[in-house]
Amino acid sequence: MISIIVSSYQEVNFKNFSESVKNTIGNIPYEIIRIWNPKLMGVCEAYNKGAEQANYDYLLFVHEDVLFITKNWGNTLLNHLKDKMTGAIGVAGSTYKSMYPVGWCMNQKIGRMYIRQGDIGKDDDIINPYNELKSKVCCLDGVFIATKREIWLEYKFDQSLLQGYHSYDIDFSLSVSQKYDVFVIYDILILHFPRGSANKEWLDSAIAINDKWKDKLPFSINTLTAKKQREYDSICFGSFVCYLKKNNYTKYKMVYYLVKHTSLNNILDFY
Repeated sequence: MISIIVSSYQEVNFKNFSESVKNTIGNIPYEIIRIWNPKLMGVCEAYNKGAEQANYDYLLFVHEDVLFITKNWGNTLLNHLKDKMTGAIGVAGSTYKSMYPVGWCMNQKIGRMYIRQGDIGKDDDIINPYNELKSKVCCLDGVFIATKREIWLEYKFDQSLLQGYHSYDIDFSLSVSQKYDVFVIYDILILHFPRGSANKEWLDSAIAINDKWKDKLPFSINTLTAKKQREYDSICFGSFVCYLKKNNYTKYKMVYYLVKHTSLNNILDFY
């Protein structure tokens, strides 16, 4: 019933991941499709290749540095995806995507999360302010994204634009959320080890998808007041400036991107 698709480059991690799936997924048919990818292709291309090989109608795109904690999570995943209007589910995401090229969540007020990060201890990272069973979001983190074959066929990963290892998750979930519901769920817990880094490749890809989505951004699941939107965007603006400085963009490039992506209101709010 579930095709699990992994872009893989580490033997030990993949072996541990496969054992974890076997021991926790429950009594349902599944397959693991491993796309061997030691920098041979971008994640979008790897995931599209994997989905093309899938024998089942439910697809899980997941990192290989993941272990499953929840038992019998396979049926839980299927129950979430059986809803006709559910397009994708994940374990971390946000209700708002800023006009600025930053990550999926720069503010806990818009974040939703249910995950255990192995590099920061044994406590679960939970952001569920309304104590929901699942939270509607517009962006998902790529560590775990489950969807249906029909959804993937409609919104394949954009391998022509994103040829690296970043921002595919935001782009895919934003695409799906234009027509279907996207959720962070709180009943499948995974252990994820390293955190990603906001390097230049990451920022370049964030800029690329913001250019792609410029006519739709900012995008929110909830109705926001102008004041609240400016509050969120001023935080994202500050982060964008920091990322540009951290990654040693030239002054010309910094000015170019700031002018391109920044409104006067957010400059005034930030300062």
